Amino acid sequence: MAVAFLLTAARAASADQIVTTSGKGIVGGALLGAETVVLAESLIGIRSPWAHAAGAVAGAIGGGVGGYYIETSSSDGRIPLSLLAGGLVLAIPTIVVSLNATSYSASDAPAESPPPAPAVIGLRGGHWSPGVPVPEISNVFAPSELKQFGMQQRTQVQLPLLHVRF
Repeated sequence: MAVAFLLTAARAASADQIVTTSGKGIVGGALLGAETVVLAESLIGIRSPWAHAAGAVAGAIGGGVGGYYIETSSSDGRIPLSLLAGGLVLAIPTIVVSLNATSYSASDAPAESPPPAPAVIGLRGGHWSPGVPVPEISNVFAPSELKQFGMQQRTQVQLPLLHVRF
């Protein structure tokens, strides 16, 4: 089935067909504009994701406008198609470099005291975070209490549900 599709598609495409440029220059220019700004921000050390997003939007607008003028002034479809191909080729490397530049690093975090056992809900500094609590199984009475009161030892299970830190 796939072979038949490929054969008919290859037969339908011929070298004398004209490639339309509608939108290719605009999209390619927008991609290249956004990628250029994000790559530059990543390489100079800007770590804010919001700065990367704003730069990408501004670069895409500028690149799209430039791509429009390139597309309308081009007599054949090769230049706008090259813009689109270049924008698509650089998409993955740009994403990798940007994510590497904005990723969290343990050295970025302020030094803090060791965290307590996680609870289902944690609240610290006005921000809440979900957690996976670790159940703690222990004896109810200390050995001295057993001897003093003559109690029978019991086991308790503690599961932290809420942890609030001021």
